[in-house]
Amino acid sequence: MFRVERVAGGTERDKKEVLETLAERFESQDHKELEGIAIEKNPEIIKAISVADRATSAVLEKYGIDAGSIDANKVHVIKRDAWPSDDAAQFIFSHQCVLIPESENYMKQAYRLSHELFHFKSYQAGQILPDERMDYRVGLTVKTRDGGQTHLTPLNEAVTETLTIEAFRSDVFQTEYAEEIKKSQAIMQQNPEAQNEDGQPLFTDQTFFAELGPELDDGSHDIFTSQFTYQSEREAYQLLVTALYEKNHEKFESMEEVMRLFVTSTFNGDLIKIGKLIDKSFGKGSFRQLAGIQDGEEFLMTVKKMVASGNNLI
Repeated sequence: MFRVERVAGGTERDKKEVLETLAERFESQDHKELEGIAIEKNPEIIKAISVADRATSAVLEKYGIDAGSIDANKVHVIKRDAWPSDDAAQFIFSHQCVLIPESENYMKQAYRLSHELFHFKSYQAGQILPDERMDYRVGLTVKTRDGGQTHLTPLNEAVTETLTIEAFRSDVFQTEYAEEIKKSQAIMQQNPEAQNEDGQPLFTDQTFFAELGPELDDGSHDIFTSQFTYQSEREAYQLLVTALYEKNHEKFESMEEVMRLFVTSTFNGDLIKIGKLIDKSFGKGSFRQLAGIQDGEEFLMTVKKMVASGNNLI
């Protein structure tokens, strides 16, 4: 389902042209920039895309959200040596597609794709600048009208990754990758004392994948793991949701209802309710203060101080 709902700036003719261009890119996926670096999708990655699409839709259905389906045509697998960033995958607003580097671990691919498909299925708006057309809104994020800054990124990623973990734990995901999940759990159960390079436990409640490396000379194996991401952002999000519920328990029946407000806003684009709730709870200007933070650790530190003091510290 094409999710770009509006375009800011420009004339009505300009807006119509931008929407038509994005819709055409969504449908055709004819991206010349990917020629020579995108590879043909094999059955395993097509399955991973299908699992991610079905799992994300199942989660959103619980919140009463129908954001449509994203088929395999909208995902492009990029050669590993051509992958330009440290990101595990990317949703590209301007091209209305998801890019992901090639990998032989398809369960991890499905998890990474789930995160990006939530971005793809979230609220979207474009904007027209003097020399450029770009995203204005994706989920909770808002770009400034000069395109120079993006606000609410940590909060948006926290909501998105929390939903991604729900997708990973869904019946769809757990059934389709039952064998892979079982193998990871067995490795963790058989190596409970394993530590990382810092001497800390290798496995935590954030570990969702584990595999053994090649056998070493002493007969042991290195263990490679993957964790759920955006941990600082998600911790801040949970603290914020809890505090908002405690300060407004007459308005909300549960913390889950507060969380539902954030999820709904991510997919309908309504920031007013969130902004008013945060400002009412912590003082005028609190939402703006949180919106301007770019770093996850800073976001967590600010929320902790805000919750502890009961105000926005401005």
